[in-house]
Amino acid sequence: MFYLGRNPRNMKIIFGDEKEYYDKECRPYDSSLNEIYPLGNLKFYFLYDFGDKWIFQIKKSRKRIKAETNVKYPRIIEKIGDDPLPHLYHE
Repeated sequence: MFYLGRNPRNMKIIFGDEKEYYDKECRPYDSSLNEIYPLGNLKFYFLYDFGDKWIFQIKKSRKRIKAETNVKYPRIIEKIGDDPLPHLYHE
């Protein structure tokens, strides 16, 4: 699930079906990043695992990065901690 909030516990705007999240402000799944940014005082989060609550903050780079040749995209550019499922992917 993707959502906007002031912190990871604050789900102010959810990207999903209004029927599922009737008590929250919802935006469609197919919203583009240009429609989301600028965020103002909110942050953009991705909740990967509802049971273990693996939450990732998504940040937009201010500098324009030129795509490198012979590099597979998307790719991980920074990580903190152990891989949650190391057997499922390779870097």
